[in-house]
Amino acid sequence: YKETFDIAIIDQQLSSCDAMQLGIRINNQVGLTVRPMLLLLMPPSPVTAKERAKAAGFFDCLTKPVHPSELLMTLTATWEKWKDKSNPQKKATYLPAPLQWHVLLVEDSPVVQRVHVKMLEKLGCQVDLAENALQALSMSNNDYDIIFMDIGLPEMSGLEVTEEIRRREKNLKHTPIIAVTGFAHEEDKKNCLMVGMDDVAIKPIKPEELKELLLKWGAKQYNNTDCLNE
Repeated sequence: YKETFDIAIIDQQLSSCDAMQLGIRINNQVGLTVRPMLLLLMPPSPVTAKERAKAAGFFDCLTKPVHPSELLMTLTATWEKWKDKSNPQKKATYLPAPLQWHVLLVEDSPVVQRVHVKMLEKLGCQVDLAENALQALSMSNNDYDIIFMDIGLPEMSGLEVTEEIRRREKNLKHTPIIAVTGFAHEEDKKNCLMVGMDDVAIKPIKPEELKELLLKWGAKQYNNTDCLNE
């Protein structure tokens, strides 16, 4: 095929050829200056199948049925990786000096977890992960600088978790809590602020937006933003 692509999503269950072999052929194709990032679309499979896919040159695997938010987050991560590969000499402009801030990420989606943890760690943050509401409530007793709170948690909503954290804080240190949601309606933002959240971030969060949030709320904790202004 003569047209070039940045990202290719390949279904594992192709009728005309083997998807793994197709991935290998694409990666070994002569004349490509920049190889496309490959994603494998597959039914629920054991870990070994995903390992074989990565060995064949696939960047990541998507399990059917794919939720739109997971597809979007995976494409975002893939695009960032592709940019690094296509221009390895260019340093990412959003990378600051290490912040060394302690961040709690509350998120139940494995794909979103990987993307957000990677971005926060690139910014130098120490990241702890809570995969559900109960873990978040237990871990929030620690001295975190910022909490990124997913709204759509399975047991309790992020709104309910935030209300409980604020109840426990009372007159103690106020920890900034950033709502992370796929809904951009004003009513949703208003609901987040009403329960005690400090700001709202819309998925997918771009590295530049994450940096701005850290500047805005992390700086309030430390009163020192010089390390972010490189």
